[in-house]
Amino acid sequence: EHYIRLSAHDGVKSSSGSILNKISKNNFPLKIYCNIKQGIVSGADKVTKKHLNKYKIKAKQSEGIFVLSENELKKEKFTSAEKKIIKPFYKNSDIKKFQINKNKDNFVIYIDKNTNIKKYPNIYKHLTKFKKILENKRETIENKIPWYSLHWPRDKNLLENRKIVCPRRAKLNNFAFDNGKNFEQSDIMIIVIKQKYKKTLSFDYLLGLLNSKLFYFWLTHRGKVKGRMLELYGRPLEEVPIKVTAINYQKSDSGNLKTP
Repeated sequence: EHYIRLSAHDGVKSSSGSILNKISKNNFPLKIYCNIKQGIVSGADKVTKKHLNKYKIKAKQSEGIFVLSENELKKEKFTSAEKKIIKPFYKNSDIKKFQINKNKDNFVIYIDKNTNIKKYPNIYKHLTKFKKILENKRETIENKIPWYSLHWPRDKNLLENRKIVCPRRAKLNNFAFDNGKNFEQSDIMIIVIKQKYKKTLSFDYLLGLLNSKLFYFWLTHRGKVKGRMLELYGRPLEEVPIKVTAINYQKSDSGNLKTP
């Protein structure tokens, strides 16, 4: 495994600049090849103490609203049609290099403004219990979405696609592959290769680059860092320089990387 080690002397800055220039030379930013988006913002994952004090609803603290635990999901009498719009959900701490380790089984009720809520009476009944909370979402107050919709549901086509994911804030550049069966919380960034580049850019190759020590070096010098944390928001990710080699080289370089 190749990596770069810089010693502490007067030439470090010039050495760093030279390395960074080599990484970016004749390469293009990640945003050229990929759509890069934040995960879902529900507007109300679970009942909080603040909700109880403000709205005086009959509910328990940490009770699931849009985000249900496995036990909560089992207790609800949802139909098979309703279960189809309930997706496995996870958070940034579940992401390690190359893989997702789900510590808890959470599920998100995926409803956007175009959903015909009449088709899902049991879900509607469940959400009605929390209507006082949900109708006070900013987008609902501004009449942009109905009260029963996720606040920012994102693009479902991206969520259900093959994708690379990473925490929005992390000590390391941890990137993992997801096959589209899981949906991501708001503390996760989603990277999906654009359709026109799917034949020329390998997921394994891209995943290997993003997880490398070389790209950690890039992100710590040209990305956004707060304290000891990398801030992998939109712009820092969009600007990561990517070298797209011939597809046969991409496959040979990453032959030992396996995607689920």
